[in-house]
Amino acid sequence: MSPKKAKARKAAPANSVSEGVPAPQPAELAARRSLRGKRGGLKDMPNMPLDIILEIISHLNPRDLLNLARTSKAFRALLMARSSAYLWKATRKNVEGLPDCPPYLSEPEYANLAFFPYCHSCLKTNIQNVIWEFNVRYCNDCKKENTTESMFGLPLGLMRKIPCNLDALNRISGRRYLYLFHLPQIDAFVKSWLAVVDDEEAEKKVIQQQIERVDQIKEHSRLCNEWTKSRVRSRASELDDVRRARLESIVSRLRDLGWGEELDFLAPKQYFPLSNHAHARPAKPLTDRGWQKIRDDVISYMEELKTLRLAKERRERLQSRLPLLSDLINNYYSGIPRTPASEYLPHLVDFAMMSEFRTLVDADGSVNITAEDFLALRPQIPKFVQDWQNRATAQLALLLVKELDIAAIPDNTTIFDLAVAWFQCTKCHAVFRYPNVIAHGCMRQYYHGFCYSDAAHEYQALVYWEEHTTAWSTRSISCILPVRRARMLVEACGKDPDSTTEQTMDELDARFWWKNPIASSSRKVVSWRLAMKPKWTRMYPGGTPEREWEVVPGNVAEKVKDVEAQSHITRLFQHELRSHWCCSLCNESGGRNCSLSQAKEHVRNLHSIDDATVENGRIYLHPDSKPLIPKSVIALKRDYCGRDETDLLHEGLACVCDYN
Repeated sequence: MSPKKAKARKAAPANSVSEGVPAPQPAELAARRSLRGKRGGLKDMPNMPLDIILEIISHLNPRDLLNLARTSKAFRALLMARSSAYLWKATRKNVEGLPDCPPYLSEPEYANLAFFPYCHSCLKTNIQNVIWEFNVRYCNDCKKENTTESMFGLPLGLMRKIPCNLDALNRISGRRYLYLFHLPQIDAFVKSWLAVVDDEEAEKKVIQQQIERVDQIKEHSRLCNEWTKSRVRSRASELDDVRRARLESIVSRLRDLGWGEELDFLAPKQYFPLSNHAHARPAKPLTDRGWQKIRDDVISYMEELKTLRLAKERRERLQSRLPLLSDLINNYYSGIPRTPASEYLPHLVDFAMMSEFRTLVDADGSVNITAEDFLALRPQIPKFVQDWQNRATAQLALLLVKELDIAAIPDNTTIFDLAVAWFQCTKCHAVFRYPNVIAHGCMRQYYHGFCYSDAAHEYQALVYWEEHTTAWSTRSISCILPVRRARMLVEACGKDPDSTTEQTMDELDARFWWKNPIASSSRKVVSWRLAMKPKWTRMYPGGTPEREWEVVPGNVAEKVKDVEAQSHITRLFQHELRSHWCCSLCNESGGRNCSLSQAKEHVRNLHSIDDATVENGRIYLHPDSKPLIPKSVIALKRDYCGRDETDLLHEGLACVCDYN
């Protein structure tokens, strides 16, 4: 709502008096009233000689002339007389490009239509759009009330006598490709026709006059619409000039404050985005007083632009230097045969985080960094790799130490050798042993939008963004639940979790099932490695197991192992189909994380080797792949074998056992 409207709505009627409060006296009102200029300056104008009045009028435009006609009865009598038409024509010439007054409008009507922005129906103000085809200005509500999308308002007898219905009425475009017609024009046309409906010659004359008038309005509205568009363009150009001058004033004042270097970066883009700032957009000349009001905001915005520019330049430096580091690392790794152990090596982003390489990658723009600067560090890469692996191992060991709380580890044993030394990914919930956990993909998973808010990690965020991967870390690794699971399994075997190793558990090769099963006629049996998977031992948030494991009897374990052996070929085939096989001869995407057959085809096509196998070192299995372990087997009681149980037996998923 405009300020004028708000004041008009809040103002009380002139004759209203609040209860208990005396009405203000005229003298008080006069004292409060703030007037712009001096009133009554034209009171003596009607007494001037006529030639002087006419000379003054010749320099006015139609809007001023119509306003003058509304000031007094004398001026109204003078300017509204038909003999004064030449005065209106003279003022129209002062408006560039304005078409002549059409014969169907008087000069005052034309001036009122062209220059006074109020609705011709409800008198609502600030209606800038003129509907020249209807010779009116309408607000949205009045436009709906005074227009129609249909010509059915015309009598059928009249419509039959019109050669083309569209020629008899002026129209404008409406919604959904429909036309809008003016209801007052329809009413006037129908009224004229009804007056002569019994006279055929008069009917033809009325219809012909209507068609000619419509053509006349159509042609004049075309000229007026072109003039309106030209006027809008001219006004927009004027406002652009004012904005341009305002921007130049802001730029000049900023240069005086020492922002010349920053402005020089913006100059090739016409000072964008400064030119689009809220304080630069107003079409209003900038005064010294106005500058003082916006000065702090503009300076603050310039500081933001400088920060963004420096960040952009830094990102561009990284984009040009990271490929140099990538070439160095790829060249170094290309001389090392690829094996599963290659997946435990640091990646490009890990090298970029090392202080020695970060100094080069993130060097200031004034320093010229070349490939030779990176090449100078090549002899130290083996040391960098070893140091990185030692740090990764130490971080994983620290996680285990915090959870295991072991007083002493047995001789010739590391903490990773213990059967309880398991890790779990908090993202995909997969479980791992060391060192396979280092090669897990989730450790480096990058999400779009991932960023650091503090400036200390800005370099990391930029590198991660460019490489779409993160440096290796233990932030998505936990060992709380898997350690407790493993401890429960080791204790079920009657062993000490603080000293029993992974090798010992493999040698025991025990099979487990849940205590207190829900169904006594069939029980699922798993190996200890399969039991480590989260789906087999669900844990409450507090770490309490929902169910506990126990070792199955020997006779049941033997039959379960027989079923596992029979399904080994099927498991092996499925293992070969998994997308974790890699080429040992290159690091191309086509030879990584694919099926065994695809890996062999890659080696054959790209390296011309036909007998690529794991044994000859041409192909290897990625350490992040699912281990080749037996699936669960259902132990069925002999006396409880129905149709479903029989199907499981035929499919090699179950065995019949004797147990309590």
